[in-house]
Amino acid sequence: MWSASLPSWSWQSAFRSTGSDDLPRVRSRIEHRVVVNGRVKWLREKAYLEFDESGGLLGGFGITEDITERKLVEQERAEQARLKDEFLALLGHELRNPLAAISTALQLLSDGATPQRRGTLIDIAGRQVAVLRRLVDDLLDLARVTRGLIQLQKEPIELSDFLQRMSAASSVSVASRSQELITRLPAGRVRFMADTVRLEQIVTNLLSNASKYTQAGGTVELSGAQEGPEVVIRCKDNGRGIPPGMQRMIFDPFTRVTLTSQSDVPGVGIDLSLVKRLVELHGGTVGVESGGPGMGSEFTVRMPLVEPPSALCEARKTRLSPSTRRGVSVVIVEDNPDVAQILEFGLEQAGHEVSVFADGPAALSGMAGLKPDAILLDIGLPGMDGYELAARLRQNRELQHAMFVGLSGFKRKATDDKDDFDHYFVKPVDLNELLRLLDVLRRRIRSRAAASGRRQPSGRRPA
Repeated sequence: MWSASLPSWSWQSAFRSTGSDDLPRVRSRIEHRVVVNGRVKWLREKAYLEFDESGGLLGGFGITEDITERKLVEQERAEQARLKDEFLALLGHELRNPLAAISTALQLLSDGATPQRRGTLIDIAGRQVAVLRRLVDDLLDLARVTRGLIQLQKEPIELSDFLQRMSAASSVSVASRSQELITRLPAGRVRFMADTVRLEQIVTNLLSNASKYTQAGGTVELSGAQEGPEVVIRCKDNGRGIPPGMQRMIFDPFTRVTLTSQSDVPGVGIDLSLVKRLVELHGGTVGVESGGPGMGSEFTVRMPLVEPPSALCEARKTRLSPSTRRGVSVVIVEDNPDVAQILEFGLEQAGHEVSVFADGPAALSGMAGLKPDAILLDIGLPGMDGYELAARLRQNRELQHAMFVGLSGFKRKATDDKDDFDHYFVKPVDLNELLRLLDVLRRRIRSRAAASGRRQPSGRRPA
């Protein structure tokens, strides 16, 4: 059944629409919507009319074309363009706020802030840097996972330990909004295989999202359990809720829940999209339930339960056991002086002995007086890049036991698995992760020295 309110038109109006009174043939075209069996359809009507010299209609014919699919594509593109523009505006806002706080804190520190305020200003700058880093990391990870560039590094995880660790990590942020964070642990022991870094990213984003959309005095709840062949993690809040019409699109990129007078919620709308992609990489699903505005929300992550081999669990316990803080010798080759100095200070503060070079030639000449245990190389060095430098240093027999670590602003490519690096860090380097890696190296050197009866190797600084 056709049902439509069509505009009134005739061959005379079509003739006039051409803007000419002396053409023997006229072509007219209109696009309009109709309702067919309760569904909206877009149609294009074309009319071809022929007239005699006096303007009398001799004849004509028309064509009707269904253009619904094209119109839907156009509407989708227009909506994506609108969301992209909104995202860029929000991104500028989200970047400007922490940058302003950091800039002001640094200026106050340089102007001679009192000792009592120095610690507060440093804490403020540190928190805002963490905000920036998380935003940039999420943006990069969303691009990588969309392009299929993220490869999971699965390892054994004990669910109770993981939930308690995530709760502790988010407790300060939640408490700062005067909210309560409740953690409900599984009744028994649940062990499974997953990428720890990515799973932490999933839960951190869910907790952050729940807290952002929950009022002061509200409650955020994190729980986990085994349900049949699945590991299930839930994040529940009693906050603002999600309108029914938005629940279907809540995991789309750049989507934010917008309610009247609630534009104060920070974010650029990528957290939940990234959550969905990372969960799907694990072979799982994520869903949301909400009773609507003011009724809170509950996000549920379901992942296949893959029990880890017992040998892997024991190996993980060994890697994470406490150790002494005796350092190793480290060489850093980095052309950015600020990055090099920050790494140098951080490693020296942890008890390691550090030598720094700004480029490949300087490192090759200065390495003659050193026997470093670890060599950190910037991939993007000017002239001789990190790949070439690593290949040339590997030819030095004195460095056969050295650990080579690549540093880059880009994710390691799948084709780089045959390069000369033992490990790879994406900038900005997580200092804690780097220190843990060096601690593993220190224990390895100590064991090797004990087995051979020799003392732990130690590098010397160049003269």
